[in-house]
Amino acid sequence: YFKDTKSTLTYGVSGTMSTINDKDVRITPFTENQDGSYSINPQEGGEPNRIWRLLDEQNINAKLDFVKEFEWNDQDSKFKAGLSNIFKTRDFEIQDFFLRIYGNQDNLSEPLNGDANNLLVDQNIITGDAAQSGSYVLSRYTPSNSFSGSINNFGAYVSGEIGLTENLKTIVGVRMENYDQLFTGQNQAADRVFENDNVLNSTEFFPSVNFTYSPTESSNLRASYSRTIARPSFKEKSTVEIQDVLTGRTFIGNIDLVETNINNYDLRWETFFKRGQTVSIGAFYKTFENPIELVRQSANANNIKPTNVGDAYILGGEIEVRKDLSFISEFFGNFAVSGNFTFTEAIVNIDSVERQGRLNGLRDGEELKEQRRFVGQPPYIINGALNYQNFETNWEGSLSYNVQGPTLAIVGVNRTPDTYTVPFHSLNFNISKAFGADDRHKLGLRVTNILNDDRERVFQSFQSEDAIETLRSPGRAFRIKYSFSF
Repeated sequence: YFKDTKSTLTYGVSGTMSTINDKDVRITPFTENQDGSYSINPQEGGEPNRIWRLLDEQNINAKLDFVKEFEWNDQDSKFKAGLSNIFKTRDFEIQDFFLRIYGNQDNLSEPLNGDANNLLVDQNIITGDAAQSGSYVLSRYTPSNSFSGSINNFGAYVSGEIGLTENLKTIVGVRMENYDQLFTGQNQAADRVFENDNVLNSTEFFPSVNFTYSPTESSNLRASYSRTIARPSFKEKSTVEIQDVLTGRTFIGNIDLVETNINNYDLRWETFFKRGQTVSIGAFYKTFENPIELVRQSANANNIKPTNVGDAYILGGEIEVRKDLSFISEFFGNFAVSGNFTFTEAIVNIDSVERQGRLNGLRDGEELKEQRRFVGQPPYIINGALNYQNFETNWEGSLSYNVQGPTLAIVGVNRTPDTYTVPFHSLNFNISKAFGADDRHKLGLRVTNILNDDRERVFQSFQSEDAIETLRSPGRAFRIKYSFSF
């Protein structure tokens, strides 16, 4: 702090290390024969295999921010400038082993009997005797099972918060980012090999401007514009192939992905009440150049690939309320409601590749549409909560609800239709009480998914009933929590 100059310099460095070990996923497909015996038939159900997935990532973030306070036109104003650098490294590897049986399975020393453990009992492991029947293990490692990469993102910005008049304030700024993404790996065919190659290099400028008009002390009208960017992740911009053992889908990286440029326009009116209560109404419009979406592949519909698709836009509005219920009666003074409702129209203009795929999959009477919904953008989002807080008795609780409209999850191809996420109705309850000396003890109860709803994804196609792709029943969950503060 530089008191005499009303200036502040803030600096910091932070680091994280992350490790994920997906340990020993085991798949053992048995065939039950007519005589009641069990066998391994690769041509029918595949071979027994065991998979390990290993990921290590390191992140180092450094930042430096300078703030200078001053007066402009007799109004409090600020000048800000700063630098930042984000450095990440990631190493990823899949270790995949499969098991085969040499000789006649009927001659195994220990019959399989549908028991996966019998495959590798000592008496069933082959020892090299040509006359022996037994099991042995092979590696199924391929070049696309692993990759390593690094990202360095250097940024610099300047901005000014200027009081133009007593009721009108603006924040204007620009940020520069120099981005480098390096990659080491190769695809399964080994015809594209990368050795610490710079696969994404860009220097971009991101301007922003925000106007806030305050007609009263308790209300604001905000208007803003900003340019932002969405960049592909390590996994997305790669040559890796990762199979989801539960769904059977294979994720295939796309080393040719480019960045998504986004323009954001926002307009919001908000009014404030005491104790953090507020009501706001907003509208927004966003444009996307080269958005990235998960798209099924024409050669195999179970293969999904992140792809730059046609340009898109999102138009929407939002209403948000946080208000206590004291206006009803004194009894309801400790209750408050909060919620927001967001509705959007999210549209993608299909490109020539997707257009041909949709033409190939047209059903009788179906017309080709040049636009479709945007992946991951629900048509509506509803959040609501009833909260209770009593400072005298130290009781607090909430009943909350959330739901999102049907959302496009994966873009279909040819005869494989689009996949949509079915709305999941999430109702949760939470209550707690502090007690003891200085209220240091706290006991709480939480119940989630009270409605016992299922999480579903379905195929949707022209004049057909929805067909389930995946379904998971998370069930209700109960948690009792005790905490002690000291």
